[in-house]
Amino acid sequence: DLDKRRAAAALARALEADARGDFALGSRHVDSAVTDLAGSSFPALQLRLEAEQIYLIHRAARERECANRSAMLASRAKELSYRWIAAFADEERASCLGAIEDPAEARTAIKEVISYAEASRYPELALRGYGFAASIESAAGDDDAAWGMNISGLEKWWSDRHRPIRAYQFYMDLYLSAMHSGAVHLALALAREAQQQAFA
Repeated sequence: DLDKRRAAAALARALEADARGDFALGSRHVDSAVTDLAGSSFPALQLRLEAEQIYLIHRAARERECANRSAMLASRAKELSYRWIAAFADEERASCLGAIEDPAEARTAIKEVISYAEASRYPELALRGYGFAASIESAAGDDDAAWGMNISGLEKWWSDRHRPIRAYQFYMDLYLSAMHSGAVHLALALAREAQQQAFA
């Protein structure tokens, strides 16, 4: 189907733009893909597009909208047995709950989704979840818990082959924590490690 191919190509361009940090361009490509699919019924592609929309909403710091939409997306994805999309959406929801200062629900949600991702054998999503868990603890003011979560995430990252961006996430969070505590030399060492992963 031509509309499906166009939408898939637009989504691929959106993912590439988002990976480069060009979220405005990514958003335009996602909008183009949504337009291409209007009136069509391709649930996997439509759900993946909505997941990318939610990711961009999160990046735009519209956390309450992110939390609400990701909860609905996760529910639909689970009904249709799209497990990766369900886990991705649940991670977005947990992170956005943490950002709107609901740490108790955010902690519960992220623990559940990490377990779900690990059981479903999505190691990259599980690592992403550890990063979100650390950020939730940081936002709640529990630096010790955030530090421990980041160290656990790095141990898992080093134990297998994973994308560099996951290590970058942990090193940057550790860097910010070290700077906050006044450990400047440690912070600089962590910043160098983060930079290495960013350009790996």
